[in-house]
Amino acid sequence: MGGFPALFHKELLRFWKVVVQTVVAPVVTALLYLLIFSHVLEDHVQPFPGVAYSGFLVPGLVMMSMLQNACANSAARRIQSRLQGEGGGGVYLKKKKTKKKNKKTHKKKKKKRKKKKKKENTRKKN
Repeated sequence: MGGFPALFHKELLRFWKVVVQTVVAPVVTALLYLLIFSHVLEDHVQPFPGVAYSGFLVPGLVMMSMLQNACANSAARRIQSRLQGEGGGGVYLKKKKTKKKNKKTHKKKKKKRKKKKKKENTRKKN
Protein backbone atom coordinates (compact mmCIF):
# COMPACT_ATOMS: atom_id res chain seq x y z
CA MET A 1 0.00 0.00 0.00
CA GLY A 2 1.44 3.37 -1.00
CA GLY A 3 1.71 6.50 1.10
CA PHE A 4 -1.49 8.30 0.13
CA PRO A 5 -3.79 5.24 0.24
CA ALA A 6 -2.35 4.26 3.64
CA LEU A 7 -2.90 7.74 5.03
CA PHE A 8 -6.39 7.88 3.52
CA HIS A 9 -7.26 4.50 5.06
CA LYS A 10 -5.90 5.57 8.44
CA GLU A 11 -7.92 8.81 8.38
CA LEU A 12 -11.09 6.94 7.41
CA LEU A 13 -10.65 4.57 10.33
CA ARG A 14 -10.12 7.51 12.68
CA PHE A 15 -13.16 9.28 11.24
CA TRP A 16 -15.43 6.29 11.89
CA LYS A 17 -14.17 6.07 15.47
CA VAL A 18 -15.20 9.66 16.15
CA VAL A 19 -18.22 9.93 13.84
CA VAL A 20 -20.44 11.27 16.62
CA GLN A 21 -18.19 14.23 17.36
CA THR A 22 -17.40 14.72 13.67
CA VAL A 23 -20.89 14.62 12.21
CA VAL A 24 -23.60 14.48 14.85
CA ALA A 25 -22.26 17.17 17.20
CA PRO A 26 -21.97 19.91 14.54
CA VAL A 27 -25.43 19.09 13.18
CA VAL A 28 -27.00 19.27 16.64
CA THR A 29 -25.15 22.51 17.41
CA ALA A 30 -26.30 24.12 14.15
CA LEU A 31 -29.88 22.99 14.74
CA LEU A 32 -29.86 24.43 18.25
CA TYR A 33 -28.54 27.75 16.95
CA LEU A 34 -31.17 27.73 14.21
CA LEU A 35 -34.04 26.89 16.54
CA ILE A 36 -33.10 29.37 19.23
CA PHE A 37 -32.09 32.34 17.09
CA SER A 38 -34.84 31.90 14.51
CA HIS A 39 -37.46 31.52 17.25
CA VAL A 40 -36.28 34.57 19.19
CA LEU A 41 -35.35 36.91 16.32
CA GLU A 42 -37.63 35.83 13.45
CA ASP A 43 -40.23 38.52 14.14
CA HIS A 44 -37.76 41.26 15.04
CA VAL A 45 -35.09 41.01 12.32
CA GLN A 46 -35.52 41.09 8.56
CA PRO A 47 -32.06 41.20 6.92
CA PHE A 48 -33.34 41.90 3.39
CA PRO A 49 -36.83 42.61 2.07
CA GLY A 50 -38.59 39.32 1.34
CA VAL A 51 -35.93 37.16 3.08
CA ALA A 52 -36.85 35.43 6.32
CA TYR A 53 -34.31 35.54 9.13
CA SER A 54 -34.07 31.72 9.30
CA GLY A 55 -33.31 31.62 5.56
CA PHE A 56 -30.59 34.20 6.12
CA LEU A 57 -29.22 32.27 9.10
CA VAL A 58 -28.89 28.80 7.53
CA PRO A 59 -25.93 29.43 5.15
CA GLY A 60 -23.95 31.08 7.93
CA LEU A 61 -24.62 28.19 10.29
CA VAL A 62 -23.57 25.66 7.66
CA MET A 63 -20.31 27.49 7.02
CA MET A 64 -19.69 27.97 10.74
CA SER A 65 -20.13 24.24 11.36
CA MET A 66 -17.89 23.28 8.44
CA LEU A 67 -15.07 25.64 9.42
CA GLN A 68 -15.26 24.78 13.10
CA ASN A 69 -15.26 21.05 12.37
CA ALA A 70 -12.38 21.33 9.90
CA CYS A 71 -10.22 23.18 12.43
CA ALA A 72 -11.18 20.87 15.28
CA ASN A 73 -10.44 17.74 13.25
CA SER A 74 -7.06 18.90 12.02
CA ALA A 75 -6.04 20.09 15.48
CA ALA A 76 -7.23 16.87 17.10
CA ARG A 77 -5.38 14.80 14.51
CA ARG A 78 -2.17 16.75 15.06
CA ILE A 79 -2.35 16.33 18.83
CA GLN A 80 -3.19 12.64 18.47
CA SER A 81 -0.19 12.16 16.17
CA ARG A 82 2.10 13.85 18.66
CA LEU A 83 0.83 11.78 21.56
CA GLN A 84 1.32 8.57 19.60
CA GLY A 85 4.83 9.61 18.63
CA GLU A 86 4.16 9.84 14.91
CA GLY A 87 6.01 12.42 12.90
CA GLY A 88 8.57 13.15 15.59
CA GLY A 89 6.15 15.36 17.47
CA GLY A 90 5.73 13.11 20.49
CA VAL A 91 9.04 14.26 21.94
CA TYR A 92 7.71 17.72 22.70
CA LEU A 93 4.84 16.56 24.88
CA LYS A 94 6.86 14.37 27.22
CA LYS A 95 7.15 15.68 30.74
CA LYS A 96 10.51 17.01 31.69
CA LYS A 97 11.76 16.54 35.21
CA THR A 98 12.16 19.77 37.06
CA LYS A 99 15.10 20.57 39.28
CA LYS A 100 12.87 20.71 42.36
CA LYS A 101 11.55 17.25 41.68
CA ASN A 102 15.08 15.94 41.14
CA LYS A 103 16.25 17.52 44.41
CA LYS A 104 13.32 16.02 46.33
CA THR A 105 13.93 12.61 44.83
CA HIS A 106 17.64 12.88 45.61
CA LYS A 107 16.88 13.80 49.25
CA LYS A 108 14.48 10.87 49.61
CA LYS A 109 17.02 8.45 48.19
CA LYS A 110 19.67 9.84 50.51
CA LYS A 111 17.42 9.32 53.55
CA LYS A 112 16.67 5.75 52.47
CA ARG A 113 20.39 5.01 52.14
CA LYS A 114 21.05 6.41 55.63
CA LYS A 115 18.27 4.27 57.12
CA LYS A 116 19.60 1.22 55.34
CA LYS A 117 23.13 1.87 56.67
CA LYS A 118 21.79 2.31 60.21
CA LYS A 119 19.95 -1.01 59.98
CA GLU A 120 23.07 -2.74 58.67
CA ASN A 121 25.21 -1.21 61.42
CA THR A 122 22.76 -2.29 64.14
CA ARG A 123 22.69 -5.81 62.71
CA LYS A 124 26.47 -5.96 62.64
CA LYS A 125 26.66 -4.81 66.28
CA ASN A 126 24.10 -7.43 67.39
